[in-house]
Amino acid sequence: MSSIDNNEVPTKKPKAKVCEVFLSFRGKDTGEGFTSYLYTILEDAGIHVFKEDNDLRDGEQIGLKLLGSIMQSKIAIPIISENYASSQWCLHELTLMLNCMRSGDQKVFPIFYKVEVWQVRNLGGRYGDAFNKWKNNLGGKVVEEWKEALRAVCSLRGWKSQNYENGYEGALVKTIVEEIRSELYGTSQLIKE
Repeated sequence: MSSIDNNEVPTKKPKAKVCEVFLSFRGKDTGEGFTSYLYTILEDAGIHVFKEDNDLRDGEQIGLKLLGSIMQSKIAIPIISENYASSQWCLHELTLMLNCMRSGDQKVFPIFYKVEVWQVRNLGGRYGDAFNKWKNNLGGKVVEEWKEALRAVCSLRGWKSQNYENGYEGALVKTIVEEIRSELYGTSQLIKE
């Protein structure tokens, strides 16, 4: 995706259908697998979810729609995967989610998908490679904001895919849906029968 124009950041929350959950993910890592599965199960549980490839219409300005959806969401779930930091959009979304959380308008629950939290926090492996590229291409201020966002998200309550027996994604998704329903509605019913 192209770079983000800060002039496109919405100043007010849009008056659209309320998005309860916003999923931020790196498409090439999880878009057709884990994220798609999580999205479907959340929707089946009656939770309105914004997922970029499902909720953008042809011709819509991606930046405005995405940023507005983040701001109106009650819960944001960044799916932190191996190549998450190689996307400017993902890093910008994460920064906005944390700003919304700090203002008290939103809760953020990360999923560390097949990555170690320490690796994200310390910018190890592909995270370090991505940040070296961003530092060379973009300069200091925005890169420092993104680093701080990654460090901050590592200290939040969330889920680690490695903590589920044999990497069984079904158990992980079930746990996520139950906890999100509880956060939104004060219930832990998984799916309407």
